[in-house]
Amino acid sequence: MLVPARAGYFLILSALSHSLVDSVAYDTQAQDSPAMQVATDLTGGPDAGEAEPAAALAPKAQREIGKALEALRANKLREGRSHLDAAYRLAPTNAEVNYILGVYSSKSNNLDQAKAYWTKALELSPRHLGALLSLSELLLREKKTAEAVSLLKRATEAEQSSWRSHALLSQALLLLLIG
Repeated sequence: MLVPARAGYFLILSALSHSLVDSVAYDTQAQDSPAMQVATDLTGGPDAGEAEPAAALAPKAQREIGKALEALRANKLREGRSHLDAAYRLAPTNAEVNYILGVYSSKSNNLDQAKAYWTKALELSPRHLGALLSLSELLLREKKTAEAVSLLKRATEAEQSSWRSHALLSQALLLLLIG
């Protein structure tokens, strides 16, 4: 049976997407999540990328970020926001602070605000992997696939070992082909 050209592309990209995801161990998946990226960036881990390291933050701002992350993980949004506000007052030009404010805004279903914070994080640190991935996922949900592809290409260049950026890029390219 002959398969139409578009369906053929779909099958190829679908297989590529699944093979990328399937080839990565579960523990690596957890390490590549945005929450783990935040934790890695805050601890100055090897995959921190070009995000402004937390070491550049004043100790008080670091403590506020740590408390905010704990509150967000416990789904205590109000408490998390107060710590994020304090961190932002101390370091408004820190990419990581803006990225985490975007995560908070997303959890609070304020997607326009999340987009604004992630955009600012990228202005401050153009290769910030968490902001690139989060913003591109939001753009995909908004059916702005071409914009998402552009960000996802940047994400794969920023961190070539990120399985998530490759998987999302293949998904976005697939959507462009079938869209």
